[in-house]
Amino acid sequence: RPAVRVSLVFGEAWAALMPVAWARWAVARMRAAVFVAMDDAALQKCQEFFLICVPMGVPSVLHKYTVAALAAHLGIDVLYCDLDAVPLGADPFGKVLEAVGDADLAVSTHNYDCLNAGVWFARASDATAKFFLVLLEYLYDHWYEGDQRSFNALATGNVSVSFQNDLKSRMPPPGIAVVVLSPDLFVGTEGFADVEAVQLFHAYKLYGAEKLDFVMSLYGAHDLPLDAWTSRQLLWDWAANSLANASWQASMHAVLRPYQKLRESSACW
Repeated sequence: RPAVRVSLVFGEAWAALMPVAWARWAVARMRAAVFVAMDDAALQKCQEFFLICVPMGVPSVLHKYTVAALAAHLGIDVLYCDLDAVPLGADPFGKVLEAVGDADLAVSTHNYDCLNAGVWFARASDATAKFFLVLLEYLYDHWYEGDQRSFNALATGNVSVSFQNDLKSRMPPPGIAVVVLSPDLFVGTEGFADVEAVQLFHAYKLYGAEKLDFVMSLYGAHDLPLDAWTSRQLLWDWAANSLANASWQASMHAVLRPYQKLRESSACW
């Protein structure tokens, strides 16, 4: 089945990570990627590295659901990942496909019970096309509601939002089938069991310069040769190099060790 990874990008510092993210995902067997470029810095990086991008004149979190709705109508599966969700395992997309089975959506979580709208996979179907269209219209009309909470409310009903009965009534039965990606494989700052098993780390609940530096460390960007910052081919060579990868894996595991801990139940947000 055709599938594409989608990420939103805004801001010069995050735009600089676009080609690094492309290279890491490509080496991890997910080469098809679309970046939603929400400012000039992101668009410039698209052009410099010949990345596939959708330029948006206005930055908005709604763009990720717009692209997902369009893709679902075209029969294209979507793996959505925030740029701070870093692929670390050998085949994170393969693990997503194993998890989703015959379901419509596979969604990450920060502690089993609360979906995280920063990492999810949508299988193209009539159900997911309707889901994202309904979600988009709801978020546009109810701009005061957060997208993640609204995503949770429509997908699982484990949180409440305003006018939720009307929202849910617009989904034809039986609705969509949702599975949760294991928080020990698709992990984040809430903790995980074994660093060796991690397929993807999502750096939520980190902010500002601390977050950017942490994410750069996970991508291995601090050790990227200077010439690779300017060349798609050299960037690919670096990401695919077995010796460089071994060093990156060791460094990444050291960075993540503090988060190898028991998860505590937390409220959905």
